[in-house]
Amino acid sequence: IIEKISEVLLQNRKLSVSLLNRFVEYKKNDLTGNTFFTDTLLSLPQKPNLSTDLGNVFHGFIASYLNEVCKAGSKTEAELISEARDALAALDHPQLDLRHLEQRFDLLCQYFLPPFTGRLGAECCAEQSFTTLLNGVPLTGRIDLLIKDQTTQTLTIYDYKTGTVKRASELGSGYLRQLQFYKLLLENKEEFAGWKVVGGADIYVEPDTKNNFALAPEEFIFTGDEESEHLQALIAAVWNRLQSSLIDTSDFLLSEELAVLKAQSVYKTNSGNHQRGDLKEPSTEEYQRAYEQWLIADYHRRTSA
Repeated sequence: IIEKISEVLLQNRKLSVSLLNRFVEYKKNDLTGNTFFTDTLLSLPQKPNLSTDLGNVFHGFIASYLNEVCKAGSKTEAELISEARDALAALDHPQLDLRHLEQRFDLLCQYFLPPFTGRLGAECCAEQSFTTLLNGVPLTGRIDLLIKDQTTQTLTIYDYKTGTVKRASELGSGYLRQLQFYKLLLENKEEFAGWKVVGGADIYVEPDTKNNFALAPEEFIFTGDEESEHLQALIAAVWNRLQSSLIDTSDFLLSEELAVLKAQSVYKTNSGNHQRGDLKEPSTEEYQRAYEQWLIADYHRRTSA
């Protein structure tokens, strides 16, 4: 039944990076596809989240700020701030939480907007959607902020973040996959023929109240051709499964890729609890790599048979 419903839900749907990430994220105890089906395909309502709701309001605000205040001049900053505060007040949260959100938003406007405005120009695109066809797979994505440099024909991708700052070393594979996905999406569009995505960074928009309201420095991430080749193979594998409604990936548990990973995951040194060469539990990152390798290998096995 799930496969039949999935087939209907996936009709005429394009592949976004969020859809890709949710499918390929390795969940050790949930490979049947049930969570992907209920949370992603059915999109069942989720419990309201303060940070998520603030982020949604801010994304709409900053897009309007760039397009209506900085570019068109059709609205004032004060008007947009008032509209954003109204949107926050209408959220489904207790009044005390709403006041806290409004305070966070006010600090954001006070400390983030001035330096942010100074770097904006005519070649900026905010909250713009892009689509393209990559090896027969329809890709789609909505980019928070895209800055174009006509002189060097380069593109830089920015992603707005609220909440706790995370450094590049703390970011999971999903973030790096997102940046590479957008790189493929943009560089394969006709309008950007000859252009290159040089990198991307998170922009943490909330000031640090414990550090003189300082904004976190941007930390750029750069990706290479090897990651691009792997992602293209992963995109093909995932798209094939989605089009075939094969969302159950529990066969990975019996795969050669998993068996090899477990056989090669051993301790390198001696300690009181283990000896050098003893088997150990693979890390989350190791499971994720093996899972992606299996998805790609399984796709080639099924399509070449």
